[in-house]
Amino acid sequence: MRELIRKLVKDNSGMGTFWGILALGTVMIIFVAAIRLSHMVTGADIDLQEAVADACKAAAQQVEPRSEADGYPLIETEKAHDAFRYVLALNLNLDETTLEPRANSMVKNTPGYNFIVYNGFDYYEDETYIGGPGGELASTGAKAYTQYIFSGGALSRDDSPDPGFIPNLPGNWPRTFNINNAGGSMVFRVELPNCGVVAVVNADLVEVLGKDPVNATRWASAALTCNGGTCSIPSAPEPPIQ
Repeated sequence: MRELIRKLVKDNSGMGTFWGILALGTVMIIFVAAIRLSHMVTGADIDLQEAVADACKAAAQQVEPRSEADGYPLIETEKAHDAFRYVLALNLNLDETTLEPRANSMVKNTPGYNFIVYNGFDYYEDETYIGGPGGELASTGAKAYTQYIFSGGALSRDDSPDPGFIPNLPGNWPRTFNINNAGGSMVFRVELPNCGVVAVVNADLVEVLGKDPVNATRWASAALTCNGGTCSIPSAPEPPIQ
């Protein structure tokens, strides 16, 4: 190869060939680097999607024990949110309390999320606090609707769905939600066939090969399935006996 280049340089007629080979090599290097960059970004993006999906599945499994015993399983709201945060932090290598990225996390900054737990019925709702009223919230039971918003490292909770929502109606399933990414303008329209959860997570992925952080927003949902594929609520349900 060295001898070939020497001959090309000595012979002016071969300069075009020399520069052609050099240009081709440069193009190949850029092409391979672009493929590698795309693979790394896409891989991190897929990891984020899977993390959100896994967290939603874990949340939807937090069934309120009394509702399950009565044959009408609903999701225990506070435990569902705790499970969502725990699995999300585990999969993205975040601090379990603050959700700040740990070393080698694929996320650059603390992510934000909107997380909805929807049951449609509030027969198993009962808030309890550690140390009595005013203490730390220990459980909410299964609330009809709750949305958790985590943005800028701060968590807030909203128990007021859209104005037309009335709990404990047989027609509350399926239910369609318009949910946006925390602090953002993107809106996702999601339908839950039964009681379940919906989450939208927004995160800055770490820089790849010196590029700026890649901002990604991903959503997922999970609903309870039982008794042949659907959870059933009586057409005229009665409150359970406490």
